[in-house]
Amino acid sequence: MFKLKQIEQIAESKGFTLTELLVAIVIVGTLSSIALPNYLSQMQRTRQSEASATVSQLQTTLVDYFNEYRTDPSGWSDLNEMSAVMTSTGPAQAADFSAITLPGGNYTVEANNVSDGQFTFTASPADGSSRNIVACVDLNNGASDRKEGSSDTEATDAELVCW
Repeated sequence: MFKLKQIEQIAESKGFTLTELLVAIVIVGTLSSIALPNYLSQMQRTRQSEASATVSQLQTTLVDYFNEYRTDPSGWSDLNEMSAVMTSTGPAQAADFSAITLPGGNYTVEANNVSDGQFTFTASPADGSSRNIVACVDLNNGASDRKEGSSDTEATDAELVCW
């Protein structure tokens, strides 16, 4: 049988002291304060990459539509004839190029027909950060370009080289 001293030793050895718990909490807090900003920044970059890929697809779909019909599309519904332009609620059905929300709700995209055969796309982040995307396509000369904003500065139409 256990002696009283052995039982006291077993009871005393269970658990941590307050000092040990505080040290562990400080270590975890320090590691979290280093890792969390990096994680959040990486998530923003990942969302931007996803939106950039979608804008690139839109540029290609626009060119495909023009090559097929030899006319400029008038809206998202026209581009849907070539390839599905997905939004957070399903394929884009608008007859114009008004802003649509991409799946996941992280970015909105709108297109503008600058002039005959010249289009710009603008993808804006929903969180208000400067990680936007601007792109252009000139169907007259085949030029296209795409720029991405950074964590510090937004990309602008003036940086694009299409026309």
